[in-house]
Amino acid sequence: MKIRILEKQDVDSLAPLVDQFVSANKTLTYRPDYRNAFRDSARKVLNDATAIIFVAEEEGEIVGLITGRISDNGGIILPEKIGYISITVVLSRYRRKGIAKRLWEKLNEWFLSKGIDEVQLYVVPDNDEARGFWQDCGFGLALERWKKHL
Repeated sequence: MKIRILEKQDVDSLAPLVDQFVSANKTLTYRPDYRNAFRDSARKVLNDATAIIFVAEEEGEIVGLITGRISDNGGIILPEKIGYISITVVLSRYRRKGIAKRLWEKLNEWFLSKGIDEVQLYVVPDNDEARGFWQDCGFGLALERWKKHL
């Protein structure tokens, strides 16, 4: 298993991972063209010094990914800059093999190298697998994000 930074030639092969993420987080609403939207977003990350995508590769197949970004923390809240994780996903047949943990460890190293000492993420309330994983990685509940459709 190799953990590495996403490369330009990888972007078109990410659809199965994006589909896996969507199926695991059904309470979210997605654009009809979510695959294309993610592909466009991934291409932008390739040229953004404040964002990164790490992938897990097994025998030439990308089987997992994690996306990270350095973000402002709201202007009055410390620290001023935080790490933010938007997507972490591993293909189901590769789960429970430590891949997500290795992806997180690589992203954690990247955040630390950029001077970031706090990381945040969202977890869908009914995604118990993700909640358990992030708790095992030392994350805890700090905020709740509520929504209302208008």
